Amino acid sequence: MTENFRAADVAGTNWQNRLSPRVNNAAQQNGAASSRDLSIGGGYPHIVIDGQTQQPSQQVLEAREFMTAMRSFGEAMRNFANDFLARSQNIFDSMLGTSSDEEAVSVTTNQNGSNGYTNGYTNGNDVNDETNNYPTTISVSQLATNQQNTGDALNTRALNSADIGQNDFTIERGGNTYNFSINISETSSNRTLQQMMADEINSQTSGVVANVYVNEATEQTTLELTALTSGSDNAFTIADVPGYGNAVAATGIDSISVYAQDAVYTVNDEVYTSPTNTINVGDFNVSLQSVTYEPVEISTAWDVTGIAGTIQEMVGYSNDIRQYAMDLSAQDSNADALRRRVDDIYFDNEPALQDIGITRDTNGSLQVDEAQLQYAIESGTAEAFLSDQTGYTGQMARLGDMLTNDPAQLAMRLNLVTI
Repeated sequence: MTENFRAADVAGTNWQNRLSPRVNNAAQQNGAASSRDLSIGGGYPHIVIDGQTQQPSQQVLEAREFMTAMRSFGEAMRNFANDFLARSQNIFDSMLGTSSDEEAVSVTTNQNGSNGYTNGYTNGNDVNDETNNYPTTISVSQLATNQQNTGDALNTRALNSADIGQNDFTIERGGNTYNFSINISETSSNRTLQQMMADEINSQTSGVVANVYVNEATEQTTLELTALTSGSDNAFTIADVPGYGNAVAATGIDSISVYAQDAVYTVNDEVYTSPTNTINVGDFNVSLQSVTYEPVEISTAWDVTGIAGTIQEMVGYSNDIRQYAMDLSAQDSNADALRRRVDDIYFDNEPALQDIGITRDTNGSLQVDEAQLQYAIESGTAEAFLSDQTGYTGQMARLGDMLTNDPAQLAMRLNLVTI
């Protein structure tokens, strides 16, 4: 009598690190019956024979464990391949900016920027050029600076020369006036006066920060003010309120040591200004580091290291997948067909893999010729390989899908299991 049940149902338990021999006529091991159904479900597997539940044979249980092992293998393969395919879709969008003089003009690519740009000066520090013609040259004649005021160096312990009592002063910046007030006693030292002014200034959000610097060697202290943002629009003034003390004059803090100014630079011989030293030039984020004495050339290049790293990762995962198949084969010779199928995927794509520097060693593991891989990336060969959804990783993904979704059917197709 011929026994029939679905091989695809032989799955679902945990694989206990061993695999059965090929299962032949497993149903017959459970006795003769006119109709049978192998039911797996969520609990312990059972055989239904003429409406009565019976325990399955050991061979059926082992077959189920074997299918589970293959499903786990398939999930690992599918996840690796699909992840790599998804990442490879935009890996070549990652470009690196290069500069002929990184110390003067450093550059990174702006992944959120537009491709191509229009002539003009936008948002204060964006330069656009609709030609989008790389390389681009930049010259810097002036850097943007934050205003800085440096007061007099005063004897730390000496009594201050400010008026005793209330001292009022103001800071004006960006069209706004900020009012400050301190009270000076007749015993206050220069350092106390400077620190009181610094604390009062820092208590408000005027866009100016104050610090007191101490020179222990000379026993002198200096009050210093710095604008928080650069650019000429962020210049500030500090002054005593007439008739309400002279703290500003007593400390000399109204003396400008660094003037606020915008950066002045040229892009392809066209002059621009920016309140900051960080600008956008097309797809580039550019940092102006110093004045230049000759044009600096910026351009783009593939992120060869990043792309190569992704491909190296693919090779590592591929070797892990093959080792997984070999481990299955070592515990059950019937699984060797699975290892051979993994190898076949390599051989099916061997020319394309060799073109980007991926070959097999004598043990069957993939290895990478880094020089050949770099050439393939720079020449565009690697991009074509990665974008091929029907190639190496695409075939790995499809095999993984089949193992995950219907391991028993695939097992029979590969002649791993006969039921």
